[in-house]
Amino acid sequence: MDEDVRNAGAGRLEPRWRLPLVPVLDRQPPGLYPQRLLNEGRDTLRAEVRHEPYARLYLARYCAENGLLDELRDLADADLALPRLDAVLAGALAGRADAWVTAALLKIGLYAQDPDVREELTELLRSRELLGRAVTVLAAPGDTWREWALRAHLLLAQGRIEEVHAMALEDRPAPADQMVAQIFAEHDMLDELRRLAEQDISLHARQLALTLERLGHVDEAVAVVRARVDAGEAHVFRLLIDLLVADGRADEAVALLAVGAVRAVPADEPEDSLRLAGQKVAHLLDVQGRQEDAIDVLRAYADAPAELADLLAERGRVDEALQVLDDAIAVARENFHGGAVEHLSEQRSGLVG
Repeated sequence: MDEDVRNAGAGRLEPRWRLPLVPVLDRQPPGLYPQRLLNEGRDTLRAEVRHEPYARLYLARYCAENGLLDELRDLADADLALPRLDAVLAGALAGRADAWVTAALLKIGLYAQDPDVREELTELLRSRELLGRAVTVLAAPGDTWREWALRAHLLLAQGRIEEVHAMALEDRPAPADQMVAQIFAEHDMLDELRRLAEQDISLHARQLALTLERLGHVDEAVAVVRARVDAGEAHVFRLLIDLLVADGRADEAVALLAVGAVRAVPADEPEDSLRLAGQKVAHLLDVQGRQEDAIDVLRAYADAPAELADLLAERGRVDEALQVLDDAIAVARENFHGGAVEHLSEQRSGLVG
């Protein structure tokens, strides 16, 4: 990631921008939210169990640590129909005094797709030479997608990569090849992701590019997505903007905005997608000390009157800033956006005061 971008992400820039400069992807550990709920009390956490798998996992760990075994049993049994996984756990834990408690915690953790729990099970199976047996049990007809995904992870743990590629061709309710691509990404297996992309680059370009960027192969990530944009796949336009911004490539991002303004917009893309992209590019330009260019981008592509007015006023162009705010206040009033009217009016008062 570009150093200026990294510094801006750490908050070392005047707080005029309301959106993060780089995409926030999995920044919050998945267990942070249920931990907060647990801090508020067990009843609060219990209310989220059906909707939040990690809430179930945290509550299960609390029950195990505090001897609430009946509640733990209920958590492991309710709504978790994973019979093949149950059979795997029974074999792996046979003979252990804590078998059912450990099985309950592993089952709930695997249901939440916790990678640490999955690694714990993998090592347990490896230590008992049961990896191959577990794969066979999980492959029984009628498996759930969680059991299917666990089988893929266990195959990779044995180096059986071709079998995982074969799983990508299976006919399942959820697209098997996309699930396999996600699994390869979790294991940082770039060559296997590239191989999937060769078969259907349109489908897998996003997963491949995000993994490349995460692992530091930014130029290849940009090339992959740019090729899809050039091929007319407008749905990856925002991804290319994000990659360019994260790498500090402002001029390329500005040129892409010009293309984006005349492209065909996919039906499922938010209407404000181009405006948000323009705001992000202007933010980058501001970080790089190119305030005049940031102003031009905001005027051409974005809908960010507060930021635009702030930049104009900072450059001594107060009359222009006041006009921007007056126009934005009028629009906000027409659309009954009282909060925006109040915020923009306060900013205006600060300029004239």
